[in-house]
Amino acid sequence: MSRTEFDRADPQAALPDAVLRALNTRSVIPVGTDKRPRIPWKPYQDRRPNEGEVQEWHRQHRPAGWAIVTGEISGMIVLDFDGAEGVATMNVLGLLPHVQTPSGGYHVYVKHPGRPIATWNRKMRRGVRVPGLDVRGDGGYAVFHGETGTGGYMAAGTHVPYAFDELPRWLREVLLSSRICETASRIPARLLVDVALGRAPDGRNDAGFWLACQLRDNGYTEAEAKRIVVDFAGLAGAHNSKGDVEPYTHPAARASVEQAFKRQPREPWAKANVLSTGGVDAVPISEVERETVAWLWQDRIPLGAITLLVGDPGLGKSMLSCRIAAEVSQGALGRVPAKVLMITAEDSVGAVVRPRLEAAGANLEQVLVIRVRQDRPEDWVVLPDSVADLEGLIIRHAVGLVVIDPLSAHLADGVNSWRDQSIRRALAPLHRIAEQQGTAVLVIAHLNKSQHDDPLYRIGGSIGLPGAARSVLVFARDPDDPERETGNRRTLAHSKSSYGRLAPSLVYEVESVPLADDDGEPPILTARLAERGDSVHTARDLLSSVDAKSRSALDDALEFLREELAGGPQPVKSLQARAQALGISDTTLKRARRKLGVLHRRSGFGAGSIVSLLLPDPSVIAGQPPIPQPSSTDGRLWQQPHEQADCDRQPAPLVPIPGQLSLWPGMAGQAGGSSL
Repeated sequence: MSRTEFDRADPQAALPDAVLRALNTRSVIPVGTDKRPRIPWKPYQDRRPNEGEVQEWHRQHRPAGWAIVTGEISGMIVLDFDGAEGVATMNVLGLLPHVQTPSGGYHVYVKHPGRPIATWNRKMRRGVRVPGLDVRGDGGYAVFHGETGTGGYMAAGTHVPYAFDELPRWLREVLLSSRICETASRIPARLLVDVALGRAPDGRNDAGFWLACQLRDNGYTEAEAKRIVVDFAGLAGAHNSKGDVEPYTHPAARASVEQAFKRQPREPWAKANVLSTGGVDAVPISEVERETVAWLWQDRIPLGAITLLVGDPGLGKSMLSCRIAAEVSQGALGRVPAKVLMITAEDSVGAVVRPRLEAAGANLEQVLVIRVRQDRPEDWVVLPDSVADLEGLIIRHAVGLVVIDPLSAHLADGVNSWRDQSIRRALAPLHRIAEQQGTAVLVIAHLNKSQHDDPLYRIGGSIGLPGAARSVLVFARDPDDPERETGNRRTLAHSKSSYGRLAPSLVYEVESVPLADDDGEPPILTARLAERGDSVHTARDLLSSVDAKSRSALDDALEFLREELAGGPQPVKSLQARAQALGISDTTLKRARRKLGVLHRRSGFGAGSIVSLLLPDPSVIAGQPPIPQPSSTDGRLWQQPHEQADCDRQPAPLVPIPGQLSLWPGMAGQAGGSSL
């Protein structure tokens, strides 16, 4: 077995050759002097980073060392032999070490057996213990290069992490002694089997098929699922639900799995539902690994989380999102270039979005937009219904930033943006995929017209919206603009950060930009935002100006009542309480009731009666601002372009978007065209 030389750690040099070589077939992550990952590393249990990502980590973090993510993703597990008894065990097994650790122990790389291997150590209070041996299996990692706080990791002789030994048979049997295995990244199969056994008295075949579907949805392979369901068949007993002897045979169990895997996976059953059958567990917080926050835009837009960009209509929030998208596509925010997925319902892609991206200098091949299939125009992106499709696009195209503009047009029917619980439930799946995939999500929303001093209470809808975001940015007119309402200067202020300090406010100016046409046509006029430096104004300053306070809150009260009463009558007292929590006074609410012609009715008698409010006619709801809906005539989804900046040459025409979700890479349609 030939092995090439393994580099000794040198964190001050360029990216080590050992790391570059490992990238070919392994998932690697940077670690600090404490041996903890310097990045959110869970996504790299399922995919390997590319060289650009690793180079960026090396440049940005200057990691003390590098680790291999163990398990199926790297095709290997690590046997960690520590201390004198560990070295003795390694010698007894006849294994050759690959890496010497700072403590004088050794790491041995062995081939992954093809079934999940749990990470465990000799300090655990359960299971078989092997003297001096820890195992880094699925869901774990092991340092292979660099200098940590306890010393350096170096090659042991001429061994490298690319030529693996076979796992000794007796140790393989110990690690796989439980035929029903589990990993940290999915619901343990033993818990799913317990639930299936509880279902077995009502029908063992149905319970077996249910188990096969759950295994499929949780990422188990078909081969793994067959082994587990066959084990379940042996535990389910030989009697059917009528008490007759009718075994659930092994062929029947395998057939259940084959049938389940012919269907598309669904969202995994909630882990809480499974765990509730056997009780919950708790671990010391010392066992929870610290994670360093990674940023798409330093201190403003974190990776793996939702950022909220809010402001009044027509001031340029969408234009700012195009500028951010352009910078991400170019790698201009201090990171490597990344793909951007733009989901927009207000602006025409060809007449507004693409010209703005071009004016901002975007790499158009890096910017993707949603395309709806002609035969399924109802498949518009709505939350939380479209999360599975959205996650598939993010994974398939390695998307670094998702822009949703505006949120109100991408909420499913039944989601009430004025109710805290409703909006949090809608956004929770979006936060999950952002966290799991390490993707930044920028959500655009409008301000309400209340006079609340706290910027977070000025965001349209429930307080649950800014509560679900880890960062909130406010975009408004620059208070120092001498031209005031007619001026083109804007200020971006940071209102909330869950990770630390607020970033300084920035000043931008709207610029008119003519785009030349290759066919000799007159140039297309569009706009972009140019940065003009820092600002002393905070988000509270921007929203507490005289102009902002002079506006009426009636529109917010009208919208609040339409949404609250759309599903039927609501008790007046609970409505008043929710309105007050949103900064809507009783007086304004009464004005809105009169304007909408809201009716009231009493149920019950005396002190126990309840007064409820209801809309006079469902058609009243039609007074809301229009949200794009599928056309019933030609199978296309129409979009109304957003309000144009003053510098735009003319209002853009309605643009038909050809109708399952796919993408337009590079947005090849001509800028300013009448269709895509």
